[in-house]
Amino acid sequence: MTSKSYAMVGGESRGGTIPEDLVRSIRVPTLALAGGASPEFFRSIADRIAELVPNGTLSVLEDQDHGAPAHVVAPVVARFCAVSGKTPVE
Repeated sequence: MTSKSYAMVGGESRGGTIPEDLVRSIRVPTLALAGGASPEFFRSIADRIAELVPNGTLSVLEDQDHGAPAHVVAPVVARFCAVSGKTPVE
């Protein structure tokens, strides 16, 4: 997470606010990822984003934290792209 996006949601300790109107305006299939071993704050944000985006999907990477390695993330993203009909570069 970049420092700007981290500040936008208020940092780990304060909770934060998701810009719900902005997130609801996303019109492409969107995958929200969360690590099962990440702090609850990160999982809650990913879950809420998946709820707000009209074509949102949540995937929890069990036993992973916020820095899950590419070999864990890539198959999940590829599966999502295949189902949504999108390629990662679209």
